[in-house]
Amino acid sequence: AHADRFIGHDSGLTHLAACLQVPTVALFGPTDPIRWAPRGSHVRVVTGISCRCQGWEAVRLCDEKPCLQITLEQVISACIPMGQSGMPAAS
Repeated sequence: AHADRFIGHDSGLTHLAACLQVPTVALFGPTDPIRWAPRGSHVRVVTGISCRCQGWEAVRLCDEKPCLQITLEQVISACIPMGQSGMPAAS
């Protein structure tokens, strides 16, 4: 894999990028990132505000959808520790 980094939602492509050791920012909404997020020091997980919605039917009926409200600033902040090369920045 030659990608500098991968930014994607909770999907197979996000897991594939992480499996290929591509620095990955995984965006999670109503699904549980503790259970479903890719793992590794090269993975950062960004979530919206925790909400009561359990399952996609409840999310569909929810008017505010706080779990889906991820800001650009949150995504950029998750990318910054990866440095210019996409790898975790040296401390």
